[in-house]
Amino acid sequence: MSGINASKVRACLRTALAGCAALFCCVGEPADSAGGSGSDTPNSVVVYGDRGHIRGQSDPFVIAGLYENDYVPYNDSGLGRVTAAGSDGRFDFGTVANGTYNVVVTDTAENLVACIAAITASTDTGVVRREAALSAPGAITGTILDTAGAPSIRMPVFLPGTAWHAVTDSFGSFTIGQIAEGGYRLRTRLITYNRPGLGAPDTLSVDTAVTVVPAQTVSAGAMRLD
Repeated sequence: MSGINASKVRACLRTALAGCAALFCCVGEPADSAGGSGSDTPNSVVVYGDRGHIRGQSDPFVIAGLYENDYVPYNDSGLGRVTAAGSDGRFDFGTVANGTYNVVVTDTAENLVACIAAITASTDTGVVRREAALSAPGAITGTILDTAGAPSIRMPVFLPGTAWHAVTDSFGSFTIGQIAEGGYRLRTRLITYNRPGLGAPDTLSVDTAVTVVPAQTVSAGAMRLD
């Protein structure tokens, strides 16, 4: 190896090996489990619950809603928050109380929607990661009848834990649209107040399970208050 400085060669090799090791560590490091790069799959949603904080990532500029499990939409009872994702698709609901929440994400440009149900945000546990696909919305139709079997007019009908709700028309009929696929409880509730001294108010209700299918309308049929 005439004309080659051996010490310089060894120094160059050490530098090259150090660079390779640094590159390996960078590439091999796992993504941030609390909201890093999210999902690489288009038309999907990734949501993280982490130490009292809920955030996620989806397609750019989606609308994201966060709702407590017992949230009632027609009178805004319970915690409900709505935010919009930026150009990177990230959205953040900030700090929330320990509990269980539903996250609804809507891509208005593509008319796609997803609901991630029962994600927890607890300061006592680690990161919870949930993922769902955005799909075409479905709908629920039905009729609410009073105790005598007549149409119940102007009754609020809702899916608790979401913002989806409707009000019955003069025939007792309703349609709730733009719903993400999945299983839900369909509820309505009527509280009748008696005159003073005649006892506690009476509560009439409907509570039934429904399953929503993408791009289809599901009929809940005629349901009587009891």
